[in-house]
Amino acid sequence: MAAPYTAATQHKEYTVNPGNTRQDLGLGHQEHPLIGRLVLDSVTGRMGILRAVAPEDNGHGQWTVRGWLAPPAGGREWTAPVDRITEAKQ
Repeated sequence: MAAPYTAATQHKEYTVNPGNTRQDLGLGHQEHPLIGRLVLDSVTGRMGILRAVAPEDNGHGQWTVRGWLAPPAGGREWTAPVDRITEAKQ
């Protein structure tokens, strides 16, 4: 099994998604099979195009992997936990 994704931030080590085997693409961005595809955010029920997957600090030193989604017709992006993103059924 590959080592978990780790990175230094403010002189601390943090771990995101232990057991993650996805390649780090720089700045914490990760590969994901649904990038560029229409997905469903099960938290909000909205559909969008998955643009990126990267760790995000919740402001309390806890990091989670989130997906950045954009509305298909354009507009303001939003984020969702990557484990709540699934391929949209058309």
